[in-house]
Amino acid sequence: MDAVPFQIESESVGENLRVIGVHGELDLGTAPEFEAALNSATTDPDSRVVVDMAGCGFVDSTGIALIINAWRKVEGTDDSSGRLVLCNVGEQVARLFEVTGLTGQIDIADDRDTAIGIAGN
Repeated sequence: MDAVPFQIESESVGENLRVIGVHGELDLGTAPEFEAALNSATTDPDSRVVVDMAGCGFVDSTGIALIINAWRKVEGTDDSSGRLVLCNVGEQVARLFEVTGLTGQIDIADDRDTAIGIAGN
């Protein structure tokens, strides 16, 4: 089975909401591209970001750390009123969030439209 080439898609949806689509494996080698997209989307503490993982079959600890850092950046302080929501999370990624105790901390939606609705509120 051939690996899916890593690719990031970034799309503005409305005002101050960005959807980042992740395709391929998110690991140490591909993390810099994902980090650049997250940094661009979270420049403002009021940023609203959806990370669509539909095309991502694998995430290692580097990818999880980037997601946590972005989440803390937009939701983690009293000065921030942003939102970070994941969607279309596969079984491996969902299990990783469960094991690390992040389920219930970071919003995870079943689909993109639901995630956009959550992030927009």
